Amino acid sequence: MWCVAKVSATNAQMQAFLDANCGKLDCRQINPGGSCFVPNTLRNHASYALDLYYRINGVCNAAIGTPAVTDPSYGKCKYP
Repeated sequence: MWCVAKVSATNAQMQAFLDANCGKLDCRQINPGGSCFVPNTLRNHASYALDLYYRINGVCNAAIGTPAVTDPSYGKCKYP
């Protein structure tokens, strides 16, 4: 299972999650040049960070995340 951003998550919520957690998580893959930077969207980047958070903490952030049973990886972007 994976954790991705809910459709209902607002840009403000997703940005706040990234701001609060990317200092603690390895968000290099969603930075420029990273394998998951493109598409360069807040929802895409938040989904990747939410899944990293899920892998480390064992919980999908219920406020903005939702469990996914289908691997969200694409192209060279591989979710953990």
